Amino acid sequence: MARISKSKAAKFNAHTLQKLRDAVEIDPEVDLTTKLPLRYSTRLTKMRRVAQSDEDEDIRAFLRASDSVEVVFSLSEAVLNLLGVPRNTESTPNDSRSD
Repeated sequence: MARISKSKAAKFNAHTLQKLRDAVEIDPEVDLTTKLPLRYSTRLTKMRRVAQSDEDEDIRAFLRASDSVEVVFSLSEAVLNLLGVPRNTESTPNDSRSD
């Protein structure tokens, strides 16, 4: 099954689909083309392009789980406390470094 999306295009389609369902509920023989929003295809295409360009600019698109990582800065004491990680059990390459 496809990924559930909350994009503007997805919301537009969900709203349009609900209006079509309501129209069929009132009149099962309704001509659905008369119930579609004006310039439906054009508007949907534009919304999809905007969503696509947003994804292109998202740095997360370039991250891969198989890539190796390097710890540049260890987590601060405050963050470790928030996470419930005692400082003496954390071991990172930067721990041996003197600040």
